[in-house]
Amino acid sequence: FIIDLTCHQRQSTMLFIMASSGITVAVANSHIPESLTTRIIKKTGRKTKRMVFLIGILVALCSAFMSSLATCALFNSLVLAMLKRDDIKPHDSNLGRDLMIAIPACAGIGGFMTPAGTPANVLLLDILAKNGVSISFIEWCKIGFPIGILTVLLFIAVLVSIFPPERITLPGNDRKARKEWNSKDTKSSIVVISVIVGWFLSSWIPSINITMVAIVGLTIMFLPGIQLMDWESFSAGINWDLVLTMGTVSVLMTGLSRSGLTEVISEWLIVKMTSLPNFVILVFLSLAICFIRAFIPTTTAVVALMGPMLINISERTGFRLEMLFMILAYWTASALILAYTEPIYLITFSNRYYSASDLIRVGLIPSLIMAVVIAVLMPYLV
Repeated sequence: FIIDLTCHQRQSTMLFIMASSGITVAVANSHIPESLTTRIIKKTGRKTKRMVFLIGILVALCSAFMSSLATCALFNSLVLAMLKRDDIKPHDSNLGRDLMIAIPACAGIGGFMTPAGTPANVLLLDILAKNGVSISFIEWCKIGFPIGILTVLLFIAVLVSIFPPERITLPGNDRKARKEWNSKDTKSSIVVISVIVGWFLSSWIPSINITMVAIVGLTIMFLPGIQLMDWESFSAGINWDLVLTMGTVSVLMTGLSRSGLTEVISEWLIVKMTSLPNFVILVFLSLAICFIRAFIPTTTAVVALMGPMLINISERTGFRLEMLFMILAYWTASALILAYTEPIYLITFSNRYYSASDLIRVGLIPSLIMAVVIAVLMPYLV
């Protein structure tokens, strides 16, 4: 029934959240992230700037295919253990500050890189489909990966420039601190890689979509002989609040549209922007979404608020709807200047390695630069 639902009807965002969360749980329970992090530490050694760059890129790549929140929590525990092992205390280390800021920032950026990166992306695809526009998995990745990697490099370059990390000696070959690779890790790797391959194949095979692939991958993890998780660990790893919230977003969007509020605001924006060049309009919209996102911690709420408005702007101005929605998807995921309201930042913020003002100092410059870069690149890439 579920496979029939996902194959022949629209993609179910709620089912996708449940399936992708289960895959994330399986990866988190394996030694895959720990193994990758240990290799990076071993390769970089005393070159701590390079370490921050590599860990940031690794976090972004993992977050592109896993939950941003789970990715952040996973790498927070791994890096925090490393910092404590080497007696790197809060407020005394720029390296600790850099890593604790980079993890949530790059997890958010990675959420934009693929449709599977965050539930808001699947919701955006669903809204586009209702408006007669489709974006395949590979088409999204062609836009998401270049912009995402560029944002990671820019953000970390600003981060290590403002807070230059000190040089330290790290025991990169501490076998006692590491756990040996086992058959469970091998099975987890095979299933996850197969799911990612399936997501890419959905770009060329219309009969499947990313929700179906995620559900099949999750089902395989429960099969006898594989058993990468049980119902207890699966249920504990799902953010049920998010699942229920996703069910209310379409209702909220319908209410906003019928109230006429979005039309009034978009009409006002259109009148103000009519005489401006297209580039200036896109910069303004990009900055506006970035600013609004700074005060709304829930990604789905941003989509519900801005989605109907962008649809109206697209109809009145001629801007392609998919271009406006990709700008919305970027800022929905890439929250670079939040601390007290964003769940992914609260995970590392509680470790006291950085303050909210540190995050604003680092996040403001990349946000302003990327607002311009998005306005330049997005029309070309879309």
